[in-house]
Amino acid sequence: MIYTAIKILAVNMHRSNVATHSLLQTSNADILLIQEPWYGHVQVAWSDSDPSGDMVNGIAHNPRWESFLPPHSSSDTCKVSAYVRTGLARLATVVNNLTHPLASASSMVLDFHHDEEQIRLVNVYHSRPERGHALHHILSSTLDLLIPTAVFGDFNTHSPLWSVPNATPSAWASRLVDWFMDQGLDLLNEPGRVTWNGCDDQLASVLDLAFLNEAAMASDQFSLYSVSFAESVGSDHAASLLTWHPETSLALVPPPAPVGFVIDDLVKDAWIKKFHLEPCPDINSIPALDDVAEKLHHDINATSTSLFPPRKAPDPRGVRWWSTECSAASSLVRQALPGRERTRANKELQLAIKNAKRQWAHDFLDHATTNNLWASVAAAQADVFQKNSDNKLNKIDTNMKIKR
Repeated sequence: MIYTAIKILAVNMHRSNVATHSLLQTSNADILLIQEPWYGHVQVAWSDSDPSGDMVNGIAHNPRWESFLPPHSSSDTCKVSAYVRTGLARLATVVNNLTHPLASASSMVLDFHHDEEQIRLVNVYHSRPERGHALHHILSSTLDLLIPTAVFGDFNTHSPLWSVPNATPSAWASRLVDWFMDQGLDLLNEPGRVTWNGCDDQLASVLDLAFLNEAAMASDQFSLYSVSFAESVGSDHAASLLTWHPETSLALVPPPAPVGFVIDDLVKDAWIKKFHLEPCPDINSIPALDDVAEKLHHDINATSTSLFPPRKAPDPRGVRWWSTECSAASSLVRQALPGRERTRANKELQLAIKNAKRQWAHDFLDHATTNNLWASVAAAQADVFQKNSDNKLNKIDTNMKIKR
């Protein structure tokens, strides 16, 4: 049984052996999805035809982790890899789906099974050729809509949906966006939030993306997405961070509370009345622009804090299908002694969760009302508000820069 949340970290390591070893030794993540891993000679294999032996290629090794590679030939250079903590690999079943249409030397599909739960993790690196793109196998494949799926990758693609302002869209961007939409994938990135620091004459940009499909969003078991340069241990790419809460961890260990507010349309007029948009001062420098943007963010948050309740964590009380039977079964697990008693209590908890989910779905579909329909989308309201606010702020920042 897994009683804790599972932290997933995806990052481009820029083929650095040293940085990869540092990440493996210090990261507190449970699953690592690496783009551009270090891939080179790791040992010499015995050869009947060559006295010096055959060089065997591989990735960095650490006994704390089980490693996985995509399908490849001896002449390929693997552009992606994955690591799962050995302790976690013993508690769950991790399947490297080598036959999936998406699987290649530059993309891999990892299926994670725990009891009757399954999530799918897709790891992609787009190695751009001098002309055009190399995403043909991605664009011609499909994802199973019923399996909760998270897609991470360095797509090396610019699009108005995620790039910094004034970035020139890639010629294939619209086709890639269409594919994301066809697969029911929801972009998690904050528009314009830099994930690559840039180098030489290239500006910082958004290259690393993360998505969840509708099945994953509906499960209420993934935390809010974030990016962090600190957790990428020196890489010029930021780490993408996402946490998945198995049903047993949802029942026993409430995850951290997310940021944001529960938006109530009935309070709209009160919010507008309370919020005072001050005239924009003259902006003649980047620090002045940063000060204005920071003050605007502060005023929005201050007004929202005074009127809206904060978003709740996806703990048992916040999961839509949680029932009193689930609470009772959860209490029995907490009180059970290790061994057969704990095993029996765990089975009862799993059965209670399964029945609660089935009953909730039945009631929702057969007895739909405007009230429970509103309840089902309440959490999404906060996300929409946050995204709209971010988009407006990006437009304000862009207009300020243009005026300057």
